[in-house]
Amino acid sequence: MTSPCFDWQTSKEKFTERGQYLFETGLWSDCEFIVGQEPEQQIFKGHKLFLVMSSPIFETMVGSMTEKNDPILIKDVQPKAFKVLLEYIYTEKAELTSFELVCELYYCANRYMLPALVKKCTEYLCSNLSPKGACRAYELAKLFEKYELMKKCLDIICTRTAEVLNESSWENIELATLLTVLD
Repeated sequence: MTSPCFDWQTSKEKFTERGQYLFETGLWSDCEFIVGQEPEQQIFKGHKLFLVMSSPIFETMVGSMTEKNDPILIKDVQPKAFKVLLEYIYTEKAELTSFELVCELYYCANRYMLPALVKKCTEYLCSNLSPKGACRAYELAKLFEKYELMKKCLDIICTRTAEVLNESSWENIELATLLTVLD
Protein backbone atom coordinates (compact mmCIF):
# COMPACT_ATOMS: atom_id res chain seq x y z
CA MET A 1 0.00 0.00 0.00
CA THR A 2 1.27 3.48 -0.91
CA SER A 3 1.65 5.91 1.97
CA PRO A 4 -0.33 9.18 1.71
CA CYS A 5 2.91 11.18 1.91
CA PHE A 6 4.36 9.38 -1.08
CA ASP A 7 1.15 9.62 -3.08
CA TRP A 8 0.68 13.39 -2.89
CA GLN A 9 4.32 14.07 -3.61
CA THR A 10 4.43 11.90 -6.72
CA SER A 11 0.90 12.25 -8.04
CA LYS A 12 0.95 16.05 -8.11
CA GLU A 13 2.94 17.10 -11.16
CA LYS A 14 3.44 20.78 -10.39
CA PHE A 15 4.91 22.51 -7.38
CA THR A 16 1.74 24.62 -7.09
CA GLU A 17 -0.38 21.44 -6.94
CA ARG A 18 1.73 20.15 -4.07
CA GLY A 19 1.45 23.57 -2.45
CA GLN A 20 -2.34 23.40 -2.81
CA TYR A 21 -2.32 20.01 -1.09
CA LEU A 22 -0.23 21.29 1.82
CA PHE A 23 -2.43 24.37 2.11
CA GLU A 24 -5.66 22.35 2.14
CA THR A 25 -4.49 19.59 4.50
CA GLY A 26 -2.14 21.49 6.80
CA LEU A 27 0.27 18.56 6.52
CA TRP A 28 3.73 19.49 7.82
CA SER A 29 2.48 22.91 8.97
CA ASP A 30 4.72 24.62 11.50
CA CYS A 31 2.82 27.78 12.38
CA GLU A 32 -0.73 28.89 13.03
CA PHE A 33 -2.70 32.10 12.53
CA ILE A 34 -5.81 33.24 14.37
CA VAL A 35 -7.45 35.70 11.99
CA GLY A 36 -10.33 38.16 12.37
CA GLN A 37 -12.52 39.41 15.16
CA GLU A 38 -14.63 37.18 17.39
CA PRO A 39 -17.03 35.52 16.75
CA GLU A 40 -15.87 35.17 13.12
CA GLN A 41 -12.26 34.30 13.96
CA GLN A 42 -10.72 31.44 12.02
CA ILE A 43 -7.56 29.42 12.49
CA PHE A 44 -5.23 28.82 9.56
CA LYS A 45 -2.22 26.54 9.48
CA GLY A 46 0.88 27.66 7.62
CA HIS A 47 4.33 26.60 6.55
CA LYS A 48 7.06 29.04 7.49
CA LEU A 49 9.08 28.29 4.37
CA PHE A 50 6.20 29.22 2.02
CA LEU A 51 5.46 32.36 4.01
CA VAL A 52 9.07 33.52 4.23
CA MET A 53 9.63 32.90 0.51
CA SER A 54 6.65 35.09 -0.32
CA SER A 55 6.76 38.06 2.02
CA PRO A 56 9.34 40.04 4.02
CA ILE A 57 6.58 40.83 6.50
CA PHE A 58 5.87 37.15 7.11
CA GLU A 59 9.63 36.59 7.37
CA THR A 60 9.75 39.09 10.23
CA MET A 61 6.64 37.63 11.86
CA VAL A 62 7.69 33.98 11.82
CA GLY A 63 11.35 34.80 12.42
CA SER A 64 10.47 36.38 15.74
CA MET A 65 8.27 33.50 16.89
CA THR A 66 9.23 31.80 20.11
CA GLU A 67 10.16 28.15 20.12
CA LYS A 68 6.70 27.45 21.54
CA ASN A 69 5.20 28.39 18.17
CA ASP A 70 2.42 30.46 19.71
CA PRO A 71 -0.32 31.29 17.20
CA ILE A 72 0.04 34.60 15.37
CA LEU A 73 -2.97 36.82 16.04
CA ILE A 74 -4.17 38.96 13.10
CA LYS A 75 -7.27 40.95 14.05
CA ASP A 76 -7.43 43.58 11.30
CA VAL A 77 -7.94 41.18 8.39
CA GLN A 78 -11.08 39.33 7.32
CA PRO A 79 -10.65 35.52 7.42
CA LYS A 80 -11.98 35.10 3.86
CA ALA A 81 -9.37 37.49 2.49
CA PHE A 82 -6.57 35.91 4.51
CA LYS A 83 -7.52 32.48 3.18
CA VAL A 84 -7.31 33.74 -0.41
CA LEU A 85 -3.96 35.39 0.41
CA LEU A 86 -2.57 32.12 1.78
CA GLU A 87 -3.92 30.18 -1.16
CA TYR A 88 -2.15 32.61 -3.48
CA ILE A 89 1.11 32.13 -1.58
CA TYR A 90 0.84 28.35 -1.96
CA THR A 91 -0.52 28.16 -5.52
CA GLU A 92 0.01 31.53 -7.24
CA LYS A 93 -3.74 31.54 -7.90
CA ALA A 94 -6.39 33.71 -6.31
CA GLU A 95 -10.11 33.37 -6.86
CA LEU A 96 -11.37 36.94 -7.07
CA THR A 97 -15.10 36.52 -6.58
CA SER A 98 -16.43 39.88 -5.41
CA PHE A 99 -15.49 43.54 -5.24
CA GLU A 100 -15.64 43.56 -1.42
CA LEU A 101 -13.45 40.47 -1.11
CA VAL A 102 -10.91 41.97 -3.52
CA CYS A 103 -10.86 45.21 -1.49
CA GLU A 104 -10.01 43.18 1.62
CA LEU A 105 -7.46 41.13 -0.31
CA TYR A 106 -5.92 44.30 -1.77
CA TYR A 107 -5.40 45.54 1.79
CA CYS A 108 -3.78 42.22 2.79
CA ALA A 109 -1.58 41.99 -0.29
CA ASN A 110 -0.27 45.50 0.31
CA ARG A 111 0.18 44.95 4.03
CA TYR A 112 2.13 41.71 3.55
CA MET A 113 4.06 43.07 0.56
CA LEU A 114 2.94 40.67 -2.19
CA PRO A 115 3.35 42.87 -5.30
CA ALA A 116 2.09 40.32 -7.83
CA LEU A 117 -1.12 39.89 -5.84
CA VAL A 118 -1.45 43.67 -5.43
CA LYS A 119 -1.23 43.96 -9.21
CA LYS A 120 -3.86 41.26 -9.73
CA CYS A 121 -6.20 42.97 -7.24
CA THR A 122 -5.58 46.40 -8.79
CA GLU A 123 -6.48 45.06 -12.23
CA TYR A 124 -9.68 43.53 -10.85
CA LEU A 125 -10.65 46.72 -8.98
CA CYS A 126 -9.98 48.91 -12.04
CA SER A 127 -12.02 46.72 -14.35
CA ASN A 128 -14.90 46.29 -11.88
CA LEU A 129 -15.03 49.83 -10.52
CA SER A 130 -18.51 51.29 -10.16
CA PRO A 131 -20.10 54.19 -8.28
CA LYS A 132 -20.96 51.78 -5.45
CA GLY A 133 -17.33 50.81 -4.79
CA ALA A 134 -15.50 53.94 -5.93
CA CYS A 135 -15.14 55.48 -2.46
CA ARG A 136 -13.98 52.25 -0.83
CA ALA A 137 -11.42 51.63 -3.58
CA TYR A 138 -10.31 55.27 -3.41
CA GLU A 139 -9.61 55.00 0.31
CA LEU A 140 -7.54 51.85 -0.18
CA ALA A 141 -5.63 53.37 -3.09
CA LYS A 142 -4.96 56.49 -1.01
CA LEU A 143 -3.83 54.44 1.99
CA PHE A 144 -1.22 52.60 -0.09
CA GLU A 145 -0.40 55.53 -2.41
CA LYS A 146 -1.56 53.72 -5.56
CA TYR A 147 -2.07 56.76 -7.76
CA GLU A 148 -3.35 55.01 -10.89
CA LEU A 149 -6.21 53.42 -8.95
CA MET A 150 -6.87 56.70 -7.10
CA LYS A 151 -7.21 58.48 -10.45
CA LYS A 152 -9.68 55.90 -11.79
CA CYS A 153 -11.75 56.18 -8.62
CA LEU A 154 -11.73 59.98 -8.76
CA ASP A 155 -12.81 59.86 -12.42
CA ILE A 156 -15.90 57.88 -11.40
CA ILE A 157 -16.51 60.02 -8.31
CA CYS A 158 -16.31 63.23 -10.39
CA THR A 159 -18.22 62.10 -13.47
CA ARG A 160 -20.91 60.07 -11.72
CA THR A 161 -21.23 61.96 -8.44
CA ALA A 162 -25.00 61.55 -8.12
CA GLU A 163 -24.70 57.77 -8.46
CA VAL A 164 -21.81 57.70 -5.99
CA LEU A 165 -23.89 59.67 -3.48
CA ASN A 166 -26.81 57.25 -3.91
CA GLU A 167 -24.74 54.06 -3.84
CA SER A 168 -21.98 54.49 -1.29
CA SER A 169 -22.23 53.34 2.29
CA TRP A 170 -21.58 56.66 4.00
CA GLU A 171 -21.32 55.38 7.54
CA ASN A 172 -18.06 53.62 6.57
CA ILE A 173 -16.49 56.48 4.59
CA GLU A 174 -13.68 58.62 6.00
CA LEU A 175 -14.36 62.35 6.31
CA ALA A 176 -11.55 63.16 3.83
CA THR A 177 -13.19 60.93 1.21
CA LEU A 178 -16.58 62.53 1.79
CA LEU A 179 -15.02 65.97 1.32
CA THR A 180 -13.38 64.76 -1.91
CA VAL A 181 -16.76 63.57 -3.23
CA LEU A 182 -18.48 66.82 -2.31
CA ASP A 183 -15.66 69.00 -3.67
